[in-house]
Amino acid sequence: MYGAQYSEDGFLVYDSRKSFEEPVQGILLSDSFLMAKEDSEWILYASQVIAFLELTMGLVFVVVVKPGACMYSPSGNDYLRMLEVYDQYLMRTKSCARLQSMLVISMGNDLYRLGHPYIVPWQVREAAVWLAAFLKARNVPRTVMVYGGSATLWQYYAFGKAIAIRYDQASQQIRSLMTYAGFPVTSGEAELGGITTEDDIGHISKSSIAIALRAVYYWLRDTSKL
Repeated sequence: MYGAQYSEDGFLVYDSRKSFEEPVQGILLSDSFLMAKEDSEWILYASQVIAFLELTMGLVFVVVVKPGACMYSPSGNDYLRMLEVYDQYLMRTKSCARLQSMLVISMGNDLYRLGHPYIVPWQVREAAVWLAAFLKARNVPRTVMVYGGSATLWQYYAFGKAIAIRYDQASQQIRSLMTYAGFPVTSGEAELGGITTEDDIGHISKSSIAIALRAVYYWLRDTSKL
């Protein structure tokens, strides 16, 4: 599916290594931010991300993508499950990991699915803190999460100013929780300036893939600036 090397329960794993003996140096977990859209066509550009990071950072990444992934999901459509799929993939391929970088991208599915007025339930807040704890436990030297973007970025002001403001407030609440738990987090808005979207829920256009690639590189390059 979508050119993935491995798929489990809709979780897509991308791995461009020529040999499984080559150690994995980075993990990238993402929702459908890594899926661009042009008219009705979906373009999953995870393989381009892997190639770009190997070229610019000299690191070998494995990427796991789950469209619609949330912080909290009763059905297991969440980031802790994504980590499990990554671990299972390494076991399945008998791979070793010498992780130097980890990036987690979540662009607000928890909030969008709540509807308005974006009041964050305790389950989502608790899941954010647990995720931060599990990610920190990996002890990866360079690690960061990108959460939420902004109402301006996703053009949510089309739904009304009050709704857009509440989205930004709810996103900031999640980021503050993760920061309090000791995990570096950013909205990603500054690095994604200029992107265009193809629908009203923030899927980026094919023409914006280059902007997204540069943003991913920036987020991983120097977490001290976040």
